[in-house]
Amino acid sequence: MTRARELQSRNAAAKSIASHNLRNRRPQRKDILEKQKRIRQLDEAILHGDVATLQRLSVTGAGFVNDGIRRRAWPLLLRTIKGRHKEEFEDDKPSKDEEQVRLDVLRSFTHLASDPNVREAVRRKRQDELSEVIIDVLKRHPRLSYYQGFHDVCTCLITVLGKESATLAAECMALVFFRDCMLDNLEPVLDQLSLMMGIFRLEDPEVLEFLNRSDTLPFFALSWVITWCSHDLQDFEKVARVYDFFLCSNPLMPVYFAAAVVMSRREELFEQECDNAMVHTFLTKFPKNCDLELIISHAHQLFETYPPETLQKRTQTWLDDK
Repeated sequence: MTRARELQSRNAAAKSIASHNLRNRRPQRKDILEKQKRIRQLDEAILHGDVATLQRLSVTGAGFVNDGIRRRAWPLLLRTIKGRHKEEFEDDKPSKDEEQVRLDVLRSFTHLASDPNVREAVRRKRQDELSEVIIDVLKRHPRLSYYQGFHDVCTCLITVLGKESATLAAECMALVFFRDCMLDNLEPVLDQLSLMMGIFRLEDPEVLEFLNRSDTLPFFALSWVITWCSHDLQDFEKVARVYDFFLCSNPLMPVYFAAAVVMSRREELFEQECDNAMVHTFLTKFPKNCDLELIISHAHQLFETYPPETLQKRTQTWLDDK
């Protein structure tokens, strides 16, 4: 009788384990099917130049899924397909910012230096490519001024697109998305950051009140905005995911994204000592384990609710559009 009970108990345990494994496999299979469906949608959108579908997919789920798709989607979004670059030029005159570019490039691709499988020659090659991409943009557009952080943007572009496509993309992004960063000073960008306070006033007055009590200005988010988080996020897949979203959005979307990041940490924020230095230091550090998809979704919702013109009118915070 005891033997029969033991067998019965073992069979029940085996069935329980099998049932548990089956339940675990079902979500995984569902995820795989959803991913395959997304890839088909992306391929179809890229094939037909369907930017609207790319924009929709950039807001949800895994964005553009992988770098193979990004290599086709990003140039489409930036209108930098082959043959649309300006004619090659010869200009031996150095850019006024070349020395700062050189210093920043030397600090780039540090993750390759710590990878035992990557030779130093590979890292140097990437650094040379990075320097060439940045200098190319600056020489083609002498009125643009280099800023520390643009090298982080170009590093992401080279990693995903390769040097040739990255050169085209960097030029377009400098002129469209980062134009205000590449003026003689960052004052226009600091003005844009002030819109965050308006978002807090309309969406989360408690966050605004805490920041005001601690005399904390929104400059803690400067790096997030001028590098599209590529300087602050350690996980490159997350960086690329953010780029998927921003490339499909208004140039001011990083400001809304930054506001969403802060509001996602409101409980942690309120636990901080209400002191300027403490709060600024806390907010400057981009949260490591944040729910990126939730933040992207919230940023998109904020933009839909308070588009730039509406936000400026309701908060009486005006940007100079010159």
